[in-house]
Amino acid sequence: MELHQLRLLHPLPPLATGRCKSGDRWSSVAARCAVSFSSICSIELAYTLWSPYTIYYAFSMFGQILLCLSAVYQIFQKGVQLGSMFHFIFYGSNLAAALILARNAYNWPSLIKSIEEIENQLPYFRRNFRTIITLTTALMLANCAVEHILFVAHGLIIAYSCDPDNVIDIYLKLYKSSIYEFTRGSAWRWVVTEIFTLQGSFNYSYNDFIMVLVSLYLSEYFLVHNKRLKKAVQQSGDTHTYASEYRRREKLNTKRDEPEDHTPSQRLNTAMFCVHIYYVTPHSLPKLGALATCKCKKEQNGSKKNFQNEF
Repeated sequence: MELHQLRLLHPLPPLATGRCKSGDRWSSVAARCAVSFSSICSIELAYTLWSPYTIYYAFSMFGQILLCLSAVYQIFQKGVQLGSMFHFIFYGSNLAAALILARNAYNWPSLIKSIEEIENQLPYFRRNFRTIITLTTALMLANCAVEHILFVAHGLIIAYSCDPDNVIDIYLKLYKSSIYEFTRGSAWRWVVTEIFTLQGSFNYSYNDFIMVLVSLYLSEYFLVHNKRLKKAVQQSGDTHTYASEYRRREKLNTKRDEPEDHTPSQRLNTAMFCVHIYYVTPHSLPKLGALATCKCKKEQNGSKKNFQNEF
């Protein structure tokens, strides 16, 4: 498994767009680098403003900031309540995921450089690592999409049970009250809000996927190295071979532990995972069974339905 195969399996994060730096300092290196993701030169990973990755990231960041500010404004308007704090924590965690993604993109070139150094010390993979990465990518992204679709479907079912003629407005007031109270219209803000929320979910999953990919990549190489170490031990008392393999393993362990700045990102991802568990378990699942999110009541002077938010 070569480095260019890894890049083809996992596109570069936003802000790392695969362009070679210009200048006399990099001229000799850039001459050997193809301007594509299939190049094996880590020095080519540089920031490009008008790349598709950067444009998508800027749009996603704008959405997360907008949703988070709307939740903060709701707190100032209504005070500290369960519903307002719930929206603030959820949208704030999505904004933190977008910031962590920028941090990971900033550290991506140094990570690729470390991978290149590891590849120079160990042989290629023997197992079908490409299939493993492809299945992992499909499962993680599909899980994110299915989770969001089920939540939206659950909210629409509850809104329909309250008032079949005004489904979108009721859905927005129940689940997107921080947006509903400060904007007008129904269809367009529902679409925009869902797009921004889906982007936040994918930012979270993308950060998690980067960590899983790096873990799989390193574990595969350690598996290859352990086999070589075991083979050296089984040889006829060749202590020099064993010592050489052991020193190489210690060097790889040191290389693995070098990027200490990834520790805060891992802690924030763990915190966001707990927030999402809080979001799904006590709020979505009980309401899915009991339809307790809104209470439909008929007014005494007519058949018009009313509802209230239980957050």
